[in-house]
Amino acid sequence: MQVIWSYVGFSNANYALAEMDRPARTLRIAGPLAIAVVTVFYLAANFAYLFAATKEEITGSGRLVASLLFRNVWGPNTERILSAFVAMSALGNVLSVVRRLIHPHCPRVDLPPSLSPKAE
Repeated sequence: MQVIWSYVGFSNANYALAEMDRPARTLRIAGPLAIAVVTVFYLAANFAYLFAATKEEITGSGRLVASLLFRNVWGPNTERILSAFVAMSALGNVLSVVRRLIHPHCPRVDLPPSLSPKAE
């Protein structure tokens, strides 16, 4: 059931469509391409997990399989690096959502160029 969360971010593309020049064309090209790329990476990650850890490690560890992969391939200290990547990803998602919530309600607020939507 948790595999569904892998595709949760795909709906975020709809929020960015309003900021594109030709959204229908972009989505028609990028949609299937994104699904194909994500599928390839998802399958590659699962194969890497299976080759890097035994079935007993995966079922009995109580940890993320990615942690097992990092530990078994690059050593025990790299599990912290994985945790940092997960934290940065979560922070990026929070900042993105906050930006999308604040900007429509406060259009006169001067945001840095990297956070401002493109000029119309």
